[in-house]
Amino acid sequence: MSAGNTELAQHTRERLGFARYILTIAEQQCREPEPLCYSGLLGLHDALELFLALACERADAGGRDLKFLEYLGEFEKKTGIELSHRRSLARLNKARVSLKHDGTWPSKRHLDEFRFIATAFLEENCPKIFSVELSAISMVDLVACEAARGCLRKAEELLGEQDARGACTQASAALAHAMKSKEAVVREFGGAFWPSLSHLELRVPWEDSRPSPLEDFSRKVLDQLEKLQAGIAYVVSDLNVSDPDWRRFRALTPAMSIMMSGEARGTWTNWTKLDPTLPEASFCVEFSVRACLRLDRLGSAVD
Repeated sequence: MSAGNTELAQHTRERLGFARYILTIAEQQCREPEPLCYSGLLGLHDALELFLALACERADAGGRDLKFLEYLGEFEKKTGIELSHRRSLARLNKARVSLKHDGTWPSKRHLDEFRFIATAFLEENCPKIFSVELSAISMVDLVACEAARGCLRKAEELLGEQDARGACTQASAALAHAMKSKEAVVREFGGAFWPSLSHLELRVPWEDSRPSPLEDFSRKVLDQLEKLQAGIAYVVSDLNVSDPDWRRFRALTPAMSIMMSGEARGTWTNWTKLDPTLPEASFCVEFSVRACLRLDRLGSAVD
C-alpha cells in the first residue's frame, strides 16, 4: 500500500520530477573521467534525499532537519512500508560523507555501484510510496523553452493516446525549438569544433551590384550548414548523449525546420522509420526531454 493519497498533487509531481532530474545529472557526472566523476556521488545523494524528504512529508512522518538515514526510519515507522536497498544506502551515505568531509575519493567501481543503487532505490520504491512508476514522472515542466515544453506535453498526450508517430513528431519539434532558442550560443559553441564556413562564397558575375539569385541562395545554404555543424557539435559533445542514442532518435523522428512564423515543420525522410512503436516513441520523448534540459543549462547568449 502506498503512503498518503494515491492522487499526486501537481507540486508533488514537480518535486519528484526535479529529484529525477538531479538523478539524471548525477548519472551523467558518474560517467565522466576521474576525478570529475566523483561529483556524481554528491548528486546521487541529493536526489535520494529530495525523494525521501518528499516521502516523509507526504506520509506526515518525522520532523524537519532529519538526517539522511533518519528519513528511512521515520517513514517506515509511520507507514509500515519497508523500503528496499536500506543497507546499500547506508554505504552510499558513508562514502558521500568521506568524500565531502574527508576528501576521500571512492573507487570507480564503487561509484558505478552507487549509481546503480540510487537508480534502483528510486525505481523500486516510487510505486510503493507514490503509486506511480518513476519513469512516469515527467520532467517536461522543468524545460525552460515554452515552445519546446508545449511540444513535449503534446508528445506525452499522444503517447497516452497510443499515437507513436505523432509523439515522435512532437519530440523532434521540441528539440528543434530548444535548439532554435539557443541558436546564438549553439553557433558560438560549435565554432570551437569546426572551422567557420563563412569564408566560402559562390560569386557569379552580374551586371550590377545586387547579389545574384544564385549568390543569395549559396549564402543561405552556407548559413544553414554552419547552424547544422554547430548543432551537431553541441549535441554530441555537451548533451552527453551516446552516438547510438542520437542516431536512433534521428532514425525515428522527422527532420524539423522552424519557420519564420515559429511553426515547426517536419519531413519524414527515406531513412526515417515511418511506423515507430510505442516503446520507440517513449524513447524519443525521453531523449528529447533530456536534451532540452541540457540545452537549458547552456544559459543565455551574451550580446
